[in-house]
Amino acid sequence: MKRCIPFAVMVMATIVSAQTTTIFPEDFVDGSLKGKQVMVSNELYTISIYGSGSNAEYYFADFLPKMPGETVSDTDSEEYQKISDKNLDTEMRLKISNLPFTMTLGASMQGIVLNMASAYFNWGIYDRTYYETEGRSPDTKSPLTKPHFEDATLLVCAANLQWYMTTISSSSSGATSELLFDRQTTKITEALSEIQADIFAFAEVEQNAGVLDTLAKRLNDKVKSPGKWVAVDRGITDASSTYQSCGFIYNTETVKPVGSYGHAITGGYQNRSPIQTFEELSSGEKFTLNCLHLKAKSSYNSYEEERMTQVETVAKSLKSYAMTDPDILIVGDFNSYTAERPIKYLENQGYTEELKRYDPEGYSYRFDLNNMAPAWGYLDHVMSSATMSTQVVGAKAWHINTSYKDADYSYKKSTNSEKYRYADHDPVLIGLKLYTEPTAVSNTTAPHTKLSLQGSAVTISGIEEHVAVFTPAGQIIHAQKATGQVSLTLPQGIYIIRADNDIHKLIINF
Repeated sequence: MKRCIPFAVMVMATIVSAQTTTIFPEDFVDGSLKGKQVMVSNELYTISIYGSGSNAEYYFADFLPKMPGETVSDTDSEEYQKISDKNLDTEMRLKISNLPFTMTLGASMQGIVLNMASAYFNWGIYDRTYYETEGRSPDTKSPLTKPHFEDATLLVCAANLQWYMTTISSSSSGATSELLFDRQTTKITEALSEIQADIFAFAEVEQNAGVLDTLAKRLNDKVKSPGKWVAVDRGITDASSTYQSCGFIYNTETVKPVGSYGHAITGGYQNRSPIQTFEELSSGEKFTLNCLHLKAKSSYNSYEEERMTQVETVAKSLKSYAMTDPDILIVGDFNSYTAERPIKYLENQGYTEELKRYDPEGYSYRFDLNNMAPAWGYLDHVMSSATMSTQVVGAKAWHINTSYKDADYSYKKSTNSEKYRYADHDPVLIGLKLYTEPTAVSNTTAPHTKLSLQGSAVTISGIEEHVAVFTPAGQIIHAQKATGQVSLTLPQGIYIIRADNDIHKLIINF
């Protein structure tokens, strides 16, 4: 099995005396060349080009998997993309950036000089044999069967859409032409129509008023059901074209938004932290959903402290919602792996990481480092309060994106319009079964007070100072100073009980 070790590469204009003559790919499969300057003596062919000018990335192979006459110069043409996609399907290829000259698809080069330093910046080797041996090729490591939760009555889908923007421009982070936007929307719609979630929570959608309406209409057109899915009004009035916002689309036949649309973070990140309470129409039960997109990592600064500040703000904001209904669900792109501090912080606040609970060996994101073997993990998370966790019956990522390299199916690099690789994150599916039976639960990690229910009689024990009973609207039903135990008889309904510093939720149905 080949496995390649990454080095940094700089293409040199001249050959110096201390070079080692090498052959690609045979001499690049171990670390023996580290720290040396090498010259690749065999002829290499340009099999794909990404970008242009000084930002171009060139992929080379020691053979040219194309028919004579297929070389084209227009890198924006569909003909070029088809040839490039086919050429990339090779056993091994070399990637080089910052060439001091321009290459064209199919052109050959001999005598490339590489400076093999200890870090990695401009090059990598993609070894298809390694992917397949390790079970990392499409459909092998990641079966594409959509997760199904037998007991769920509601399905929530959290999905990063990777720069979904209706604003079309050559400098856009999203689609740079109407053709590409249509292809991107088609791929996303194919996935969403198969998921059929009751609520979609999206990250990386444009910060404008109409982008989610556009997506909802395309989804409705796909399933031939006008008005079935509707976007929650985000109240965005500015004309900003940044992709950095989140939002919700919901199924009008199964749920409805109640109360006001809010944000867990104010200021520049407010549109990356929306909050909306939803009611299940069949049961009348409610829960609050927060879609969160924390500050991204970068190669120069992990920004972990900034993400910590943001997640602390979110936890504080959600406490006010918990006073009305402690059923809280946080989903989204946290830009933090499961063991990182932001996730640990929320767990210490009493939240359960449902992906770790239901699929601890799973992942939602694949990081391809210079075309080396990819790293896998959860950057997307599902955090539920204690009362909410008892109503989550499943959580799992659907690997329709991470099973494929970006070059294979991305709408910018392929004419493929299937659902696969519509974004760089997998959609995460969460199955819910909201309470319909008498229930007494707490939303704190380890409450010192306890609540029990028998018929309409509720007993609160372990009280040290006081107890108060509220309706979800905030009306006080009962309040008293107490120590030890208090017993009450309450009619059918939903109640919030504060016993000392513990908050309990009580549902009485007959």
